Amino acid sequence: MDSFRPYPSMALIFALAITGAAVSQTTADKPGRSDMAFMRQAAENGHAEVENGRLALRKATDPRIRTFAQAMIDDHTRTNQALQALAARKQVELPDGPSLLQKGKAMLLEAADGENFDRRYAESMGVQAHRDTLELFEKAASGADDPEIKGFAQNTLPTLRKHLSMAQQLHGALSGQENGGTATGTRDGARTRGSEAPARGPTGTAPAQSR
Repeated sequence: MDSFRPYPSMALIFALAITGAAVSQTTADKPGRSDMAFMRQAAENGHAEVENGRLALRKATDPRIRTFAQAMIDDHTRTNQALQALAARKQVELPDGPSLLQKGKAMLLEAADGENFDRRYAESMGVQAHRDTLELFEKAASGADDPEIKGFAQNTLPTLRKHLSMAQQLHGALSGQENGGTATGTRDGARTRGSEAPARGPTGTAPAQSR
């Protein structure tokens, strides 16, 4: 007697085909390594901006710093939310906070007080951080493989450029204020020296002024 050789049912074959197609589609939708690296770095940078903005609201003495910090919180929160939605569609897990290096820089910033804090925040989180983030997004805007990720980077660039311009103006104003205060002190000192009483002669009387 011939041995019985069972054959898979059509339902099983169809189920396997559907599963294979789903796996292939999932693999195709997931971004490449460089695109995922961009998304994770962008998330860390965004979290750092929000957390340091909150720090500036607590510690800044200059109202211009607080205004800038609030704008950073609002704009980067929206960008973070858009990035999180994109990552969910792409099945990419994003960090939920700044990097360890960024956390260390924030601790150093928090140790500063008064005008020193204001200047350091404007320089580090205002100018330098936005230069780095702008470079990151410009690279993705031109070189990302995934069209949605490239579009996200391109759409975010105008806001980042605006932030960098705001930060540069703010940092320049604070630096000019510091330099202007020093120069004013020098001029005031010169006026003080010029307005001193005339030196007295050997007899203790002031020298006669020529007519």
